[in-house]
Amino acid sequence: SERMDIWLERMIHICGTRDDNGEEEYLRGKVMYKRGQYDEAKKLLTLAYEKSRKGRCFSAKDGEYLKFIEKNGRV
Repeated sequence: SERMDIWLERMIHICGTRDDNGEEEYLRGKVMYKRGQYDEAKKLLTLAYEKSRKGRCFSAKDGEYLKFIEKNGRV
């Protein structure tokens, strides 16, 4: 939705001031996943996993996303 895009861009802008540790890809990947755009979600979440030193940006409550990229052979 348009509202989700606005909030995502705001969050990316805030996170953009930090080191590149995969947070941007993580947030975008979660949005793509929720939208059903699984190919793009897989790319973004996998990149987030790699940039965050093997998944440090994923919390315990993000098991759904970790299982998704594990299932698709990316982790």
